[in-house]
Amino acid sequence: MDQKSINRWWPLALSSELDGSIPLARLCAGREYVLFRDGRGVARILEDQCAHRRAPLSLGRITPQGWLQCPYHGWCFEGKGGECKQIPNLGKGETIPGQYRVGHFVSAERNGMIFLWSGDPLEADESVLPDFSVSPAKKTAHSGGEGLCLITLPQQHFIATLLDGPSLVINASQVTVIDDHMLGEPLFSANHLLVERVADWTEKARRRRRVPSDYPLILRTTLHSETDMALLEWRDAATNTPLLSALVASMPVTDCVTAVRWQWSRHSLSNKQLSLVPHRAFERLQFAVNGTLDAAALTKLHPYVSSIRSGQLDTLAADIIPAARL
Repeated sequence: MDQKSINRWWPLALSSELDGSIPLARLCAGREYVLFRDGRGVARILEDQCAHRRAPLSLGRITPQGWLQCPYHGWCFEGKGGECKQIPNLGKGETIPGQYRVGHFVSAERNGMIFLWSGDPLEADESVLPDFSVSPAKKTAHSGGEGLCLITLPQQHFIATLLDGPSLVINASQVTVIDDHMLGEPLFSANHLLVERVADWTEKARRRRRVPSDYPLILRTTLHSETDMALLEWRDAATNTPLLSALVASMPVTDCVTAVRWQWSRHSLSNKQLSLVPHRAFERLQFAVNGTLDAAALTKLHPYVSSIRSGQLDTLAADIIPAARL
């Protein structure tokens, strides 16, 4: 793993996964972590090994003080610095040696995601985290949600596939993305990459072929370069009205397995806006990430956008993304 991969923020969990009642085990880039909420509800991240006998702390419990207690001999650790705060079998008057602590890591919680800083704690900068949010004002069971899955694909290959052939890894029900039809070249800024493709309502896509200018939908993908988080937006092409937004976050579990988490919401439309889109298809519009990939289709994928992103291919169209488009 290169230095940039080591010194970065990784989306380790959805906020909803960490309800405060039990600790949560996570494997990221082959390293074992444990997440829990302390007495103030702050998400904390420690190494998932007790300082005593290396037992998994994720199998323990959270004490009333907000410490994480090992399931083996009951040693308790606080989350901010990993310091041991209590050893049950110590005699009266005995003190806990200061070196008894576990590895601790900088964490941040933003827009429904819990992030791990995997590098030098002194270099952690929360200001670089993306301000992406897809939470609807009024969420119902069918207007928004969250999800997670494991994909047998290296994390950077997952990102490349999301940029080059999004239909292979994402699924917005009722909508067909046309991978080969981009609207112009990818656009770049210091922290973002933006790609737009045409899309169609699936029911209509089966009936007739269109030229790019006739497609009724646009898929806009905005990739945050510091975290690889992607904001996906399906928009009505004629009015630029957002219909559905999804936030996709990925992290490497191992060299060949990627964990993907997502949040999505369908936007509320006025009666006038609703009259311009297929009503029944829009009401059934939902989002998910595909847990399995079509290997044959993957081998035929043309790595255009990902090659530009990695610097393997130059383009004259690379430009600063207008602020209004973000």
